[in-house]
Amino acid sequence: MQYSKKPNTLFFLLTITTLAFLVSCKKPKYPSTDALSVIETIEQCYIGIIDRDTIKLEFKTVGDSISGLLSYSYFNKFQNSGIIKGVMHGDTLFAVYTITSNDGVSQNEVAFIKQNNVIYEGSGDVIVENGMKVFVHRHALIFSTLMKLEPTHCQ
Repeated sequence: MQYSKKPNTLFFLLTITTLAFLVSCKKPKYPSTDALSVIETIEQCYIGIIDRDTIKLEFKTVGDSISGLLSYSYFNKFQNSGIIKGVMHGDTLFAVYTITSNDGVSQNEVAFIKQNNVIYEGSGDVIVENGMKVFVHRHALIFSTLMKLEPTHCQ
């Protein structure tokens, strides 16, 4: 009994054709846009003018981390400016304000809350821990409407 080679050849050709089709239809494996975490940097600037005193806050946000500059200019008193670095907790920013002067480096904890695109500075009781002024009770901070900073153009 002789077997025909045509069915084997036909099977072989169909298998090769099917494999070629499947390989050509296979999409390259690129990460989906859902899997990519796009980190956006947002620059924000605020100014508060209370009588003749001025507070300027400029910072960049990456995720929930911020870094920037904070300056206070009190009429006929003093001026200081320094670097802030901190983290947003919901609508509240807690940061370390580092000031370098002739007397050396000092650090203070600062807090701001953002409501309706306006920022209010927080105040409360502080203690000195490891040479830095920190709030005793963060949950008891007072965010006075007198210390209001409004959006301004970044320079």
